[in-house]
Amino acid sequence: MSHTEIDIGALAQRSQLSTATLRYYEEKGLIHSIGRKGLRRQYALKTLDQLRLIQMAQQSSLTLEDIKNIFFQQQNIQIDSALLDDKIESIEQRIAQMQTTLLILKHIATCLYPQHLDCPEFQKIMAG
Repeated sequence: MSHTEIDIGALAQRSQLSTATLRYYEEKGLIHSIGRKGLRRQYALKTLDQLRLIQMAQQSSLTLEDIKNIFFQQQNIQIDSALLDDKIESIEQRIAQMQTTLLILKHIATCLYPQHLDCPEFQKIMAG
């Protein structure tokens, strides 16, 4: 094995993904093998970076289809700016909603009103 390629077993170990997951990602067009040595698929070493990108995107609630459409085209990382902008806006909206929910929960934890809906500060937070 050269320094620019890695077999599926080593890729699975280094990425902490199963070989089944790697084959599935290949089937979906997210990664691509560069050939075989015997029965073992070989990948370019840069595939590790692609897998890190896929994992980070999945942790941000992007689907594999989103990831493929935004980041991967013609076996290379190529950004679809329009889709990327839509996803950025969606994530920013979710972050804002989560921040509001966090404020509400923190307020409820210390609110002295027996009914939180009667609390003016609670109402202010809910109004955004």
